[in-house]
Amino acid sequence: MAARPIALTVDPGGSYLPGPFLVEIRGERPLLHLTFRDLMVDREDVVSVREAFEESSPDELLSAVLRHEAGWRITADALESRTYAMLMRKVTDGLDVMMRIESKPANGDRERVIGPCWSFVEERDGQGLLYGMGAALYDRDDVGAVRDILRSGVGRALTWKDLQEARRLFHRRVGPEVAGHNALRRSIARLSTMTWEEALAMPLWSPKGLSDQERYAMLAKVFWAMTYSGFTPEERDRAGSGYRGGGCRDGRSSVEEAPPNDPVRALLQHACWIDALEMQDALFAVLSSKRASS
Repeated sequence: MAARPIALTVDPGGSYLPGPFLVEIRGERPLLHLTFRDLMVDREDVVSVREAFEESSPDELLSAVLRHEAGWRITADALESRTYAMLMRKVTDGLDVMMRIESKPANGDRERVIGPCWSFVEERDGQGLLYGMGAALYDRDDVGAVRDILRSGVGRALTWKDLQEARRLFHRRVGPEVAGHNALRRSIARLSTMTWEEALAMPLWSPKGLSDQERYAMLAKVFWAMTYSGFTPEERDRAGSGYRGGGCRDGRSSVEEAPPNDPVRALLQHACWIDALEMQDALFAVLSSKRASS
Protein backbone atom coordinates (compact mmCIF):
# COMPACT_ATOMS: atom_id res chain seq x y z
CA MET A 1 0.00 0.00 0.00
CA ALA A 2 1.16 3.54 -0.59
CA ALA A 3 2.35 5.75 2.23
CA ARG A 4 1.27 9.34 1.76
CA PRO A 5 2.46 12.61 3.31
CA ILE A 6 -0.41 14.38 5.06
CA ALA A 7 -0.79 17.93 6.22
CA LEU A 8 -1.19 19.20 9.76
CA THR A 9 -4.55 18.53 11.38
CA VAL A 10 -7.20 21.09 10.41
CA ASP A 11 -9.85 22.27 12.85
CA PRO A 12 -13.46 23.02 11.76
CA GLY A 13 -12.58 26.67 11.22
CA GLY A 14 -9.96 25.80 8.64
CA SER A 15 -6.93 26.63 10.80
CA TYR A 16 -4.01 24.28 11.19
CA LEU A 17 -3.64 22.75 14.64
CA PRO A 18 -0.18 22.31 16.17
CA GLY A 19 1.46 18.99 15.53
CA PRO A 20 4.07 17.26 13.40
CA PHE A 21 3.63 16.11 9.87
CA LEU A 22 2.76 12.44 9.72
CA VAL A 23 2.88 9.70 7.14
CA GLU A 24 -0.08 7.37 6.91
CA ILE A 25 -1.58 4.71 4.69
CA ARG A 26 -4.41 6.13 2.61
CA GLY A 27 -7.02 4.15 0.75
CA GLU A 28 -8.55 0.79 1.47
CA ARG A 29 -7.17 -0.93 -1.62
CA PRO A 30 -3.53 -1.53 -2.52
CA LEU A 31 -2.22 0.94 -5.08
CA LEU A 32 0.95 0.51 -7.10
CA HIS A 33 1.98 4.13 -7.36
CA LEU A 34 5.43 4.34 -8.86
CA THR A 35 5.80 8.11 -8.56
CA PHE A 36 5.58 8.38 -4.80
CA ARG A 37 8.38 8.54 -2.28
CA ASP A 38 7.92 8.70 1.47
CA LEU A 39 8.63 12.39 1.63
CA MET A 40 8.55 14.27 4.90
CA VAL A 41 7.97 18.00 4.56
CA ASP A 42 10.68 19.81 6.52
CA ARG A 43 11.28 23.54 6.24
CA GLU A 44 15.00 22.88 6.72
CA ASP A 45 15.00 21.21 3.29
CA VAL A 46 14.12 24.53 1.63
CA VAL A 47 17.31 26.27 0.50
CA SER A 48 18.16 28.76 -2.21
CA VAL A 49 19.02 27.62 -5.73
CA ARG A 50 22.45 29.07 -5.15
CA GLU A 51 23.01 26.88 -2.07
CA ALA A 52 21.82 23.81 -3.96
CA PHE A 53 24.29 24.47 -6.79
CA GLU A 54 27.13 25.16 -4.31
CA GLU A 55 26.69 21.68 -2.86
CA SER A 56 26.34 19.93 -6.23
CA SER A 57 28.92 17.98 -8.23
CA PRO A 58 29.50 19.32 -11.77
CA ASP A 59 30.00 15.75 -13.01
CA GLU A 60 26.70 14.57 -11.57
CA LEU A 61 24.93 17.69 -12.82
CA LEU A 62 26.23 17.20 -16.37
CA SER A 63 25.19 13.54 -16.29
CA ALA A 64 21.69 14.53 -15.19
CA VAL A 65 21.44 17.20 -17.91
CA LEU A 66 22.42 14.62 -20.55
CA ARG A 67 19.92 12.06 -19.28
CA HIS A 68 16.96 14.33 -18.67
CA GLU A 69 17.27 17.63 -20.53
CA ALA A 70 19.50 17.53 -23.60
CA GLY A 71 17.27 15.04 -25.42
CA TRP A 72 20.12 12.60 -25.95
CA ARG A 73 19.19 10.19 -23.13
CA ILE A 74 22.76 8.98 -22.90
CA THR A 75 25.26 8.71 -20.10
CA ALA A 76 28.41 10.79 -19.89
CA ASP A 77 30.45 7.59 -20.38
CA ALA A 78 29.06 7.29 -23.92
CA LEU A 79 30.66 10.59 -24.99
CA GLU A 80 34.08 10.81 -26.57
CA SER A 81 36.60 12.53 -24.33
CA ARG A 82 36.73 15.78 -26.33
CA THR A 83 32.96 16.20 -26.32
CA TYR A 84 32.78 15.37 -22.63
CA ALA A 85 35.51 17.89 -21.79
CA MET A 86 33.77 20.62 -23.81
CA LEU A 87 30.41 20.03 -22.11
CA MET A 88 32.00 19.79 -18.68
CA ARG A 89 33.75 23.12 -19.26
CA LYS A 90 30.39 24.69 -20.14
CA VAL A 91 28.81 23.40 -16.92
CA THR A 92 31.71 24.33 -14.65
CA ASP A 93 32.09 27.78 -16.25
CA GLY A 94 28.36 28.40 -15.83
CA LEU A 95 28.46 27.36 -12.17
CA ASP A 96 31.59 29.45 -11.56
CA VAL A 97 29.90 32.55 -12.97
CA MET A 98 26.80 31.92 -10.87
CA MET A 99 28.86 31.59 -7.70
CA ARG A 100 30.64 34.89 -8.41
CA ILE A 101 27.34 36.74 -8.57
CA GLU A 102 26.63 38.66 -5.41
CA SER A 103 24.66 36.46 -3.07
CA LYS A 104 21.12 37.48 -2.20
CA PRO A 105 19.03 35.93 0.56
CA ALA A 106 16.38 33.47 -0.53
CA ASN A 107 12.90 34.89 -0.89
CA GLY A 108 11.96 35.41 2.74
CA ASP A 109 8.23 35.10 2.19
CA ARG A 110 8.71 32.06 -0.04
CA GLU A 111 5.63 32.88 -2.07
CA ARG A 112 6.88 30.67 -4.90
CA VAL A 113 9.04 27.60 -4.31
CA ILE A 114 10.73 25.21 -6.73
CA GLY A 115 9.88 21.62 -5.86
CA PRO A 116 9.90 18.11 -7.32
CA CYS A 117 7.45 17.04 -10.00
CA TRP A 118 7.21 13.51 -11.42
CA SER A 119 5.87 12.43 -14.80
CA PHE A 120 5.67 9.53 -17.23
CA VAL A 121 6.55 10.14 -20.87
CA GLU A 122 6.44 7.85 -23.88
CA GLU A 123 9.67 6.42 -25.19
CA ARG A 124 10.59 7.43 -28.71
CA ASP A 125 9.34 4.18 -30.22
CA GLY A 126 6.05 4.51 -28.39
CA GLN A 127 6.48 1.03 -26.91
CA GLY A 128 7.04 2.02 -23.31
CA LEU A 129 6.96 4.70 -20.64
CA LEU A 130 9.84 6.51 -19.00
CA TYR A 131 9.53 7.58 -15.38
CA GLY A 132 10.94 11.05 -15.07
CA MET A 133 11.75 13.46 -12.29
CA GLY A 134 11.60 17.18 -12.91
CA ALA A 135 10.79 20.39 -11.12
CA ALA A 136 7.90 22.83 -10.92
CA LEU A 137 7.20 26.27 -9.50
CA TYR A 138 4.67 25.93 -6.70
CA ASP A 139 2.80 29.14 -5.85
CA ARG A 140 1.35 30.03 -2.45
CA ASP A 141 -1.51 31.93 -4.12
CA ASP A 142 -2.81 28.67 -5.59
CA VAL A 143 -2.96 26.74 -2.31
CA GLY A 144 -6.56 27.62 -1.43
CA ALA A 145 -7.85 26.40 -4.78
CA VAL A 146 -5.61 23.32 -4.62
CA ARG A 147 -6.96 22.44 -1.19
CA ASP A 148 -10.54 22.83 -2.43
CA ILE A 149 -9.83 20.45 -5.30
CA LEU A 150 -8.28 17.82 -3.03
CA ARG A 151 -11.22 18.01 -0.62
CA SER A 152 -13.79 17.87 -3.40
CA GLY A 153 -13.18 14.19 -4.06
CA VAL A 154 -10.67 14.58 -6.87
CA GLY A 155 -8.07 12.00 -5.93
CA ARG A 156 -6.23 8.95 -7.13
CA ALA A 157 -7.72 6.72 -9.77
CA LEU A 158 -7.32 2.96 -10.06
CA THR A 159 -9.44 2.49 -13.17
CA TRP A 160 -10.36 4.45 -16.28
CA LYS A 161 -13.84 4.95 -14.79
CA ASP A 162 -12.27 6.39 -11.63
CA LEU A 163 -10.20 8.76 -13.75
CA GLN A 164 -13.21 9.97 -15.71
CA GLU A 165 -15.09 10.63 -12.47
CA ALA A 166 -12.10 12.50 -11.02
CA ARG A 167 -11.87 14.67 -14.12
CA ARG A 168 -15.61 15.34 -14.01
CA LEU A 169 -15.31 16.57 -10.43
CA PHE A 170 -12.24 18.60 -11.32
CA HIS A 171 -13.87 20.44 -14.22
CA ARG A 172 -16.98 21.08 -12.18
CA ARG A 173 -15.02 22.72 -9.38
CA VAL A 174 -11.82 23.98 -10.97
CA GLY A 175 -10.92 27.65 -11.02
CA PRO A 176 -8.24 29.37 -13.08
CA GLU A 177 -5.88 29.16 -10.10
CA VAL A 178 -5.37 25.40 -10.43
CA ALA A 179 -2.84 24.29 -13.01
CA GLY A 180 -2.96 20.97 -14.78
CA HIS A 181 -0.02 18.60 -14.71
CA ASN A 182 1.50 19.67 -18.03
CA ALA A 183 1.35 23.33 -17.01
CA LEU A 184 3.11 22.54 -13.73
CA ARG A 185 5.84 20.65 -15.58
CA ARG A 186 6.39 23.62 -17.91
CA SER A 187 6.32 26.21 -15.14
CA ILE A 188 10.05 25.82 -14.40
CA ALA A 189 10.77 27.46 -17.77
CA ARG A 190 9.92 30.79 -16.10
CA LEU A 191 13.47 30.72 -14.73
CA SER A 192 14.69 31.43 -18.26
CA THR A 193 13.06 34.88 -18.05
CA MET A 194 14.67 35.80 -14.73
CA THR A 195 18.06 37.30 -14.15
CA TRP A 196 20.51 34.91 -12.59
CA GLU A 197 20.44 37.01 -9.42
CA GLU A 198 16.69 36.41 -9.14
CA ALA A 199 16.85 32.73 -10.06
CA LEU A 200 19.71 31.95 -7.66
CA ALA A 201 17.74 33.49 -4.79
CA MET A 202 14.67 31.37 -5.51
CA PRO A 203 13.82 28.92 -2.72
CA LEU A 204 14.15 25.27 -3.69
CA TRP A 205 12.61 22.37 -1.76
CA SER A 206 14.78 19.27 -1.99
CA PRO A 207 13.26 16.69 0.40
CA LYS A 208 15.64 14.40 2.27
CA GLY A 209 13.66 11.43 0.94
CA LEU A 210 14.79 12.01 -2.65
CA SER A 211 17.44 9.75 -4.09
CA ASP A 212 20.62 11.36 -5.42
CA GLN A 213 19.44 10.65 -8.97
CA GLU A 214 16.12 12.40 -8.34
CA ARG A 215 17.83 15.35 -6.66
CA TYR A 216 20.18 15.87 -9.60
CA ALA A 217 17.33 15.47 -12.08
CA MET A 218 15.59 18.36 -10.36
CA LEU A 219 18.77 20.47 -10.34
CA ALA A 220 19.33 19.65 -14.03
CA LYS A 221 15.87 21.02 -14.84
CA VAL A 222 16.71 24.26 -13.00
CA PHE A 223 20.18 24.56 -14.57
CA TRP A 224 18.81 23.86 -18.06
CA ALA A 225 16.20 26.62 -17.72
CA MET A 226 18.70 29.14 -16.36
CA THR A 227 21.31 28.48 -19.07
CA TYR A 228 18.99 27.94 -22.02
CA SER A 229 19.96 31.29 -23.55
CA GLY A 230 23.63 31.13 -22.55
CA PHE A 231 26.13 30.18 -19.88
CA THR A 232 26.97 33.77 -18.90
CA PRO A 233 24.81 36.86 -18.36
CA GLU A 234 26.43 38.39 -21.45
CA GLU A 235 25.44 35.41 -23.63
CA ARG A 236 21.91 35.60 -22.24
CA ASP A 237 21.69 39.31 -23.00
CA ARG A 238 22.83 38.76 -26.59
CA ALA A 239 20.44 35.85 -27.15
CA GLY A 240 17.48 37.40 -25.36
CA SER A 241 15.62 35.50 -22.65
CA GLY A 242 12.49 34.31 -24.36
CA TYR A 243 9.95 32.38 -22.34
CA ARG A 244 9.85 28.71 -23.32
CA GLY A 245 6.96 26.31 -23.26
CA GLY A 246 4.16 28.02 -21.35
CA GLY A 247 3.50 27.57 -17.68
CA CYS A 248 1.01 27.47 -14.89
CA ARG A 249 0.95 31.20 -14.22
CA ASP A 250 0.89 32.51 -17.79
CA GLY A 251 -1.03 29.72 -19.46
CA ARG A 252 -4.22 29.42 -17.48
CA SER A 253 -6.01 27.61 -20.31
CA SER A 254 -3.66 24.72 -19.58
CA VAL A 255 -6.14 23.48 -16.95
CA GLU A 256 -8.15 22.05 -19.87
CA GLU A 257 -5.52 19.44 -20.67
CA ALA A 258 -6.86 16.24 -22.18
CA PRO A 259 -5.59 12.99 -20.67
CA PRO A 260 -3.16 10.89 -22.75
CA ASN A 261 -4.77 8.39 -25.10
CA ASP A 262 -2.96 5.52 -23.40
CA PRO A 263 -5.12 4.60 -20.35
CA VAL A 264 -2.11 3.38 -18.36
CA ARG A 265 -0.15 6.57 -18.92
CA ALA A 266 -3.29 8.62 -18.24
CA LEU A 267 -3.71 6.98 -14.83
CA LEU A 268 -0.03 7.40 -13.98
CA GLN A 269 0.02 11.04 -15.06
CA HIS A 270 -3.08 11.72 -13.01
CA ALA A 271 -1.35 10.19 -9.97
CA CYS A 272 1.67 12.44 -10.61
CA TRP A 273 -0.63 15.47 -10.72
CA ILE A 274 -2.31 14.53 -7.44
CA ASP A 275 1.18 14.09 -5.95
CA ALA A 276 2.07 17.61 -7.05
CA LEU A 277 -1.08 19.13 -5.57
CA GLU A 278 -0.63 17.30 -2.26
CA MET A 279 3.01 18.40 -2.06
CA GLN A 280 2.04 21.99 -2.79
CA ASP A 281 -0.57 21.94 -0.02
CA ALA A 282 1.76 20.28 2.48
CA LEU A 283 4.78 22.45 1.67
CA PHE A 284 3.03 25.78 2.16
CA ALA A 285 1.28 24.51 5.27
CA VAL A 286 4.72 24.03 6.84
CA LEU A 287 6.07 27.35 5.57
CA SER A 288 2.91 29.15 6.68
CA SER A 289 3.11 27.64 10.16
CA LYS A 290 6.64 29.01 10.49
CA ARG A 291 5.56 32.45 9.30
CA ALA A 292 2.61 32.48 11.73
CA SER A 293 4.78 31.51 14.68
CA SER A 294 7.50 34.10 13.97
